[in-house]
Amino acid sequence: MNITPDTNVLLRASLGDDQLHSKLAEEILESASRVVVTNHALCEFAWVMRSRYDTSRENIAIMIRTLCSARNIVF
Repeated sequence: MNITPDTNVLLRASLGDDQLHSKLAEEILESASRVVVTNHALCEFAWVMRSRYDTSRENIAIMIRTLCSARNIVF
């Protein structure tokens, strides 16, 4: 199954801030054969992490690199 997650799925999987939704987001991302992350979702992910969660640019970069290293994620 190929999926194109929206920003909320990426945020929930990365933050782990909601026990139920974070687990579901992780399962969806891990079970897909291919996860296509759009430029829009990636930019919005970085913007939300910076503006809403006050995450440093360095930590946002680490989170994006972690996404990039997943076997099934393409941009």
